[in-house]
This record gives sequence, C-alpha cells and structure tokens, in this order.
Amino acid sequence: MKHLILVLSLSLTALFNTACAQDMGSEFGKLILTPQIIEADKLPSESVSALIRKLDQIISKSGAVAREFGAGYLLTAEIGIGTRDFIAGPPKMMAQNIELALHVGDANKGISFSAITISLRGVGTNENKCLLEALKSISPGDSEIQECIQKGKAAIIEYYKSNCSKLIDEANNKAQLGQHDEAIYKLSLIPDACSECYSSALDACQMVYQAKVNLEGAQNLQAAKSEWSADPTETGAARASESLKKISPYSTSFEEAQRLSNSIRKKFEAQEEAEWSFKLKQYEDAMHLKREELRIAEEDAKRDDLSREERQKRQQELNKIRIVEYRVVANKYTINHLGNK
Repeated sequence: MKHLILVLSLSLTALFNTACAQDMGSEFGKLILTPQIIEADKLPSESVSALIRKLDQIISKSGAVAREFGAGYLLTAEIGIGTRDFIAGPPKMMAQNIELALHVGDANKGISFSAITISLRGVGTNENKCLLEALKSISPGDSEIQECIQKGKAAIIEYYKSNCSKLIDEANNKAQLGQHDEAIYKLSLIPDACSECYSSALDACQMVYQAKVNLEGAQNLQAAKSEWSADPTETGAARASESLKKISPYSTSFEEAQRLSNSIRKKFEAQEEAEWSFKLKQYEDAMHLKREELRIAEEDAKRDDLSREERQKRQQELNKIRIVEYRVVANKYTINHLGNK
C-alpha cells in the first residue's frame, strides 16, 4: 500500500521536476547546423567519431548549435586522400597528406553557401592511424574555418529575415490543424540573430503554447474526472494522477485540476493515509509556485515606473521562463518525429 502511494505521489511531481531540472532554453533561438560526413561508411569508425567531434567544436566556436536534427542546414566534411610518404624506421612510419573539404549548405535545396579546403598531414604506422592523427590536428577556432562558417551563417540568417512572415504563417497553420508541437518546433528554429523575426516567433510561440496546454489540459482533466468517478479508490487515484500530472500549470484547466487533486487528497486524509496526502500537497504547492513565478514576471515586465532598459531586462527574464517550456516541446517533437527518419 505504502509503495503504491509513493509511486502515485512521485508520478504527480514528475512534470514539475522534468521541466525545471534542466534549463533547456539555452539553445532556443540559436542557429542550428547539423554535422555530416560524406561517405562516412568508408572511413574507420574511430576517425568518423573524431571528425564529428571536430565538426561539433567548429560549429560551437561559431556561435551556432550542433544538433543531429535541425532545419536542414549542414556543415559537411569530405575527405580526400592525397600523396603518401614513407619514413624509415624502426619503426617504419608513413606520412599521409589529406584534403578536408568543408561546406555550409542547405540539404533540402542542395545549395552550398560557403566552402573551404584544408590541407592536413598525419603520421602513423598505418593508414588508419595517419588519418586519425591528421584529423586530430584540425583547429576548430582556425580563422579561415570560422570565416567560412560565418559566411554560411550569414546566408542562412538572410533567408530567415527574407521569409519571416511566411515561416511564421506556416507554423500558425500547423497550430490551427492541432499540430502544436510541430508549430513550436518550427518557430524554435528561427535564430535570435534575426531580432525582429525572432521576437515575432516568440510571440507566436506564446499563443501556440497556450493553445496547446489549454487543449491538452481540458482533455486530461476530463480523463482524470472520469477515472476518479468510476473508481474512487487508490487504484482510481493512480489512474487519475496519470492524467493530472500532464496538466500544465499554465493551462486554463489548472485550477479545476487542483480542486480535483485536493478532493482526492482530502479523501485519503480522512482515511489517515498521511504519506499520500503529504506528497500530493507537495505537488500542488510546486505547481502553484511555478505558475506564480510566471505571474510575477509578467507583472514586473508591465510596471509603469520602469525605465525602458529595465523593462527590456524584465521582458527578457520573462521570455527565459517561457522559452524553457517551448524548448521542452520542440525537443520532444525532434525525438519523436525526426529521430525515427
């Protein structure tokens, strides 16, 4: 019995802990580049891993974000094997010359925005070790490499600026079809380097996210009511809790969900199930705290006595709170819908 109560209680706090344990908003609004190696299947696995790490570092140094799935913008690498020299031993060694071509481009349209070719040289006892040593010598912060990446980024940013209204309209159309997660994912791809478009994307995200949590909240509240009404026992409470824990504190159904949660808690209090009652109260308090945090931030951002700079600062803090929620949705969409392709 106590084990079941603990499971129920922990499941009710899962939503709050998951959303707040990680600051997932740090990547929101950053330009995403996906590292890719041409004909990677023909290379030793160790060299593939080393090159992917280097590509990730190059992308990170540029201020972009390296991610396996994004909007289709790639940093591709292609290895060309050049001449080879042998070095007398012992041990007998070889020196391999390698040409590494890097491209920033659009995978969907087959367009290259910028490119650079780097000459590398690796020394080892065999071809694989030569290649690995050559790749290790790549400097992610090299000025010529970074100039190439910045040129590619500029072209991508210009695309977002020129097509801002179209991109936001496409996301809003997805939301109107009930595809809220995909809409938020698409909006999350607009980089903050396009300041006006990024601001519009945040506004759109707020509306889409609110519609999403309102719809899902109403559905989960109805499910919880049905489960508890049909079976007002600990088994029914367990089923109801699975629905209640999915209701966002920002949903219009939140207050009613709290009342249902409270009524369940009171029944267990009457039955002297103190552990269940305490844990359920913790969940209710956590949800209220999270909602109050947003309310205070919203009120602070609207205060009349703030300077323009201070108001902007408060608005940025408010955006950070919201962006954490948007990023969770976008990441889930990426995993569930793009990760299987």
